[in-house]
Formats: sequence, structure tokens, C-alpha cells
Amino acid sequence: IAFGSVGPRVFRSREMEKKMIGLSLDQLKGNMEAILGDYGKILSPISDVRSTRDYRRDVSLNILKDMIERGLMP
Repeated sequence: IAFGSVGPRVFRSREMEKKMIGLSLDQLKGNMEAILGDYGKILSPISDVRSTRDYRRDVSLNILKDMIERGLMP
């Protein structure tokens, strides 16, 4: 899972990925709030003229949530 526009370079947390490897889709959905909360803590986007840090974080987490809900993650 990689996030763009939330820092000076693309962000990826191998630690978070390791936590999710092997979980079924139902388990991912059941742990959705914890997953989003953990990613929300480690994403640290900046604010600039194009967007605020809160907006960038919210959009990133909403995309992740949508991917889990639609079953687009292994």
C-alpha cells in the first residue's frame, strides 16, 4: 500500500503491511477502524497552496477504506 501526495516522496509502511498480510477480507473489514487509525497516525502530509494536511490525510484514508470495502486488497 503506497500513498502519494502525503509527503516529499511516496509513503509506504512495510510494518503495517506485515500486520495485514494473511488477513481475509472479512478480517480486514472487521479491523477497518484500527487499520485506518494506525495509518492516520503515521501519515504526515504537509499543507501547501494546493491542499491542507488534513484534507490529504482524509482523502488517503478514504481511498484505503474504499479499497478494503470493495475487496480490492488481497
